[in-house]
Amino acid sequence: MRNSHVVEDLYLASWLMCNDVVLHGHERSYGYSTFYFEGGPKTDRLIEEFTTNGLLNKFSRSLRQLKSIMYADGRRTTPDYNATHHVKQTRDIAIR
Repeated sequence: MRNSHVVEDLYLASWLMCNDVVLHGHERSYGYSTFYFEGGPKTDRLIEEFTTNGLLNKFSRSLRQLKSIMYADGRRTTPDYNATHHVKQTRDIAIR
C-alpha cells in the first residue's frame, strides 16, 4: 500500500489506533497479523514516541509478561467450544 506504514506489532497498532491513525487494512498469514496504517508526519511522530517512551515500553513489556503467565499452563480453551484461541506476535516492534 502506498503512503502507509506496515506494522506487525499489536501494541504499536493499538497505540496508533487509539491516537486516531486510520487503519487501511489487515492481513493474517501463518498466524501472524500485519496492519497497514495511514502514513504521514503524525504517524511518524507517534511511532517515534512509542519506540522511545519508557512508560509505553514498560507497559508493552508488562502486558506481554502477563499474557505469558496467563497462557503458560497450556489451558487455552474456551468452555463453549473447547477450541484453542491465541494470537501470535513478534517479540520486537517490526516496522517496514
